[in-house]
Amino acid sequence: TEETITNPKISLGEPAELFIKVLVVLEVGDKLLLSTQYGQEFVKIVRSSGEEIDSMVYLTRDSELFLLNQGENVITLTDDNGALELVDFTIKFSPLFMEVQ
Repeated sequence: TEETITNPKISLGEPAELFIKVLVVLEVGDKLLLSTQYGQEFVKIVRSSGEEIDSMVYLTRDSELFLLNQGENVITLTDDNGALELVDFTIKFSPLFMEVQ
């Protein structure tokens, strides 16, 4: 339906070179959380009820937990329904290392 996201796919690059696709249905209020930090990778769903679901097993075989490039990155969010106009998403980036000279 219009109020669900079916199999969300997050792509990096233009054209999309790398992607992460999760075979799940998200309802209004659900959150999909991803971390691609080396050694601390995770994919989980937080349902609107607060239930947390480990979702690494729902990744497609051709998904790749990509790292963001330094500088500007083109990220695209799609799903199998093809219409995500009303979806809010936030990308947070935390550098692992800071250099002081």
